Amino acid sequence: AEFLIENDRYENALEKLESLSGTSKEHYVFFLKSRAFAALQKYNQADKEIVKAIRLNKNNYRYYNVLGFINSKNDKLDRSLAAYKMAIEKNKDNAFAYFNTGIIYIILNYDEQAADFLYTSGLIYIKTGAQLDVISVINQLKRMDTKAAKIKLKKLKKISNLKD
Repeated sequence: AEFLIENDRYENALEKLESLSGTSKEHYVFFLKSRAFAALQKYNQADKEIVKAIRLNKNNYRYYNVLGFINSKNDKLDRSLAAYKMAIEKNKDNAFAYFNTGIIYIILNYDEQAADFLYTSGLIYIKTGAQLDVISVINQLKRMDTKAAKIKLKKLKKISNLKD
């Protein structure tokens, strides 16, 4: 099923996953189903599946990342922020959740919070060597026309040794 999802064969993956219910890794089956439904832009079904996965495994921060992503696609930004907050609580080095929280705060016009979350994601990406992700953070901060964003941008560029 993972192979099918990675190769954009979502309908086939869902068929395969249906036959795996009741397994010891059932939470992972629900997680994969949610990924397949999200890829098919069936966000309501994806939401139901990831909630099932979380009920069975409350400690997997990636599941909360998926819940946050799905809710952002469904325009349920408050629910998305809550999911990302839980994801960060489960894993303090969850750059994905910090980054996406920052993006949502930009959408909601909470620019100072957005800059803080983006900056934190950038620091984590630097620490993990994810250079392309650092560049994405820098590009987001560049788009923001606030003092907080400019300060964070300057710091992040210096720390990451990236020039304009």
